[in-house]
Amino acid sequence: MPALEQKITLITGSTKGIGAAIASAFVDNHAHVVVHGRDREEAQAELTKGSQVTVNSVLPGPTWTSGVEAYFDGLAVEEGKPAQELIDNYFAEHEPTSLIQRFVTVEEVAQATVFLAMNSAVNGSAQRVEGGIVRSI
Repeated sequence: MPALEQKITLITGSTKGIGAAIASAFVDNHAHVVVHGRDREEAQAELTKGSQVTVNSVLPGPTWTSGVEAYFDGLAVEEGKPAQELIDNYFAEHEPTSLIQRFVTVEEVAQATVFLAMNSAVNGSAQRVEGGIVRSI
């Protein structure tokens, strides 16, 4: 039996981009998935004490999405530069502490989220998926 087959997951902000990729990754791993559009959500791990419920956060950094692509396309027009040039220089100019010096993919964020869900001992965690931009939380 796959590790997530008995799990029910609520994915907030799951109508597009990172959230949609996370929801798809859970479906691919045989979880029961509840999707939810953007809304104010609050969950605290302390509320799940003694239960089988885990509450973790995934903190994605610069992630390549269609929205980011559209941003760079617009910026290229505005600055009169090729979009690829702006993308190639982004991390050196704006995120120099990034260890990976690239955008993460929505699939990488989804995989990190599934990883957290597969381990029931992980609860109340904040998992960064951003290549070392933020040195501490």
